[in-house]
Amino acid sequence: MLAAATDILVEEGRDSFTVARVCERAGVAPTVIYRRVEGILGLFWAVYEEGMRPIMLEQRRQLERARGLPVGTGERVHFVIEAAGATFESNLRFLTPVMRYATGDAAMSERGSPESFEMVSLIEELLDDGDEEAAHDVARMVHSECAMRALYGPRWLEGAPENFDAFIRRMERMALARLSIET
Repeated sequence: MLAAATDILVEEGRDSFTVARVCERAGVAPTVIYRRVEGILGLFWAVYEEGMRPIMLEQRRQLERARGLPVGTGERVHFVIEAAGATFESNLRFLTPVMRYATGDAAMSERGSPESFEMVSLIEELLDDGDEEAAHDVARMVHSECAMRALYGPRWLEGAPENFDAFIRRMERMALARLSIET
């Protein structure tokens, strides 16, 4: 049932994400869904939690690898930004429709914010070499840029699509400047 619901959200979007459509696709009666979750909102959160768990685990695992690099270096900054960006980029198929769905509802956005806060906090911790404010600014910038790219695609604020490498380089330049790290 969750696989069918996820497929509908990812492939068909918010308008098609209904209990009736999920029942049709999964070949189950509505009572099956209502016994497990509270309506469409409960179904969305079940899909969200099932999909976000592996994404968050992978993101933590990738970012934690930065601890092996020297603090306050361009190498560490590059690694952190690339790991954060790659997490979003490799999960766009799931993240884009989920983020679009959640942004239309304040309660959904609020409930989904712990993952964002966790990412920002970990990036901040990994980049803090004594200037906590700068590390926080960079962590927020990285998350915001990745989220906007996930929501609006590689043309976000660009005339032509910005490829992933250029996206990472642009964020890296901003991060290095804000963190006052020379390369």
